[in-house]
Amino acid sequence: SLFAGYHLIEKLDGKKFKHRLVVGLGVKVPTGKSDYLYSDGDRIPIFLQGGTGSLDVSGMISWSCSYQDLVWGISVSNKYNGTNKYDEQILPTTTSTCFITRVHEKKNWTFMPQMQIHQQYTQGLQVGEYLVPGTFTNLILAGAGLEAYYKKMGFSLSLQLPMYQEVYYMDMKIAGKLSAGISYNFGTGKYLCGRKTEESK
Repeated sequence: SLFAGYHLIEKLDGKKFKHRLVVGLGVKVPTGKSDYLYSDGDRIPIFLQGGTGSLDVSGMISWSCSYQDLVWGISVSNKYNGTNKYDEQILPTTTSTCFITRVHEKKNWTFMPQMQIHQQYTQGLQVGEYLVPGTFTNLILAGAGLEAYYKKMGFSLSLQLPMYQEVYYMDMKIAGKLSAGISYNFGTGKYLCGRKTEESK
């Protein structure tokens, strides 16, 4: 995936209250294999494949604020999924996430334990003009997470459980969501949570 963001509003010079508004646009190329077969020669369903096989485009808007060591924010994204060679298409997906966290700093480490709420909606998988039953998704998840930063490296871990799911006949249900990530910051002069070191200049 390749994603670019633009800071539409950036007010990070305040002594206590800071905020920024970011808009972005991205593209996901089909690098994962999408034609795995069972031993009998039938194709494995798309949701169990290594990828969807489609070229997707997404847009995002994110607003985040901080007051002293308290940080909160919300982001909304919409992804338009292309059609793969099997004429399969996951219909447009809307995702929203909000969080609140308190920043704890110790030497070169910054820790941000979080409370998170995540919403996702899509009408599901369409093959040709046929909407596949059981693929509709409308849910809200809530849970806790932790972000940790050491100099320019970032680490994240979160666990979310369902608060609400709209389920119809044959629709899939989600038991929870566990995610982990690693990031690297190539350099920035200002941070929303006040982190600023000589190495970041």
